[in-house]
Amino acid sequence: MYKIVKKTWLIVILILGLFSNYGFTGENDNPFDPESSEAIGSIFHQELQKIRGSRISVQEKGGRYAELGESALEVPKAYPLAIEAFEEALKMDPMNSKANFYHGILKPFLHLRGFSMRLSKILSPEAVSQLTFSAVNDEKDAELQKIISEFLHDANHRPIFKTMTEFQTFLFSELLPLLEESKRKMDVALRDPTFKIKFVISRWDNPKLWSGHQGYVIFDAIDVLSVKHVCEGLIFFIKIFSAYDLDALLNLRNEFTNKEGDTQKEVIEAIRKYPSFLTLKKGFALSLKEVLRDAPNAIEGLRLIGKMLKNDTVRAEKLFNTFKTESDYQDFLDGLTKATEVISGPFEVQIEANNAENPNPKKILVNGTVFLSKPIPDLKALLPREFSKNEKIAKSFPDQTFGGLIPNGDFISSLCALPKEVRLAKGFCEDEERQK
Repeated sequence: MYKIVKKTWLIVILILGLFSNYGFTGENDNPFDPESSEAIGSIFHQELQKIRGSRISVQEKGGRYAELGESALEVPKAYPLAIEAFEEALKMDPMNSKANFYHGILKPFLHLRGFSMRLSKILSPEAVSQLTFSAVNDEKDAELQKIISEFLHDANHRPIFKTMTEFQTFLFSELLPLLEESKRKMDVALRDPTFKIKFVISRWDNPKLWSGHQGYVIFDAIDVLSVKHVCEGLIFFIKIFSAYDLDALLNLRNEFTNKEGDTQKEVIEAIRKYPSFLTLKKGFALSLKEVLRDAPNAIEGLRLIGKMLKNDTVRAEKLFNTFKTESDYQDFLDGLTKATEVISGPFEVQIEANNAENPNPKKILVNGTVFLSKPIPDLKALLPREFSKNEKIAKSFPDQTFGGLIPNGDFISSLCALPKEVRLAKGFCEDEERQK
């Protein structure tokens, strides 16, 4: 999990730099570079006032504000100022494609400022410290190290999340609406048939790291569509993650962290001590159904991105390259086909390892959509109550279908009928206890 968070953070920092458009002939043309942070703020607001006082059309003012925001995004020290310019641009011209694109990325990103510090109680101070240290020290440039550190720690007087509910509320009530807004802004940018942005990499990253690029990257409609679907994926995650009460997780973590020899029975009995834990929160059944409703369109959007990449063979200066081979493209489509099967209802899942003597391994039907279409009011109802002698393996489950996840109710019986060495799931059969 830590490695995923770390890589995600580094990608976000890079994306912030990548989504800036250089309308200048060289790096030194930017008015914010190499000024000090104090001078940058003064210059930026002077430029804002110049545009406000200029006698040009409303649409031209929108374009000027968007260019000012671009200039700020060019320089790491100036990037937080850019959002004000983009908001002014959208007031003047709501259809300005560049301002919509930049604002749609920057607004939710800036709302995560201080996120590391705010998560310190949930992740533990040690985990947050390790994450911050790694993120900062993976960047060699001292100025960028400072920017990353400030972004992670400066919560701007916003409180630390004390409970999982507070964290879930932040995601659902604050971040999710911004992501929805970002999707709409990407739709506006996609209406511009000439949309193209040039980003000079050198202020945010080493151009030598980008094979085939001459110090810059071109962003086009494929990138806009990709940003839109990243937002959609995050929206799906937030709706699912926020649906059930998770407050007891912190107490359970404290109870079982560094505890050796705990059994299934101990953990499950501890879970049952919290009546509201894993219960569906009021109103969230609709949110889960929305995920199931919108998922097919998201998959079709990814299919469109794949088709666009396949048809655009000249992408040497673009962020996303075309597929190297027809096989790569087919693998991409196969993945989307599998995803479609998952959200369409019951599909087969293999529970037996492949081997030369058995070309047809055992499979069972799984219906993953049931948790979205008919959310279970209390997930604790699925937990076992009887255990093996050493209490490490469940002997029986109250619902063999696991709330409809296994329509035929044959997971345990089918799995335990297989030889131990070929089972792809462990911890469900009593003979594993005897083996130990």
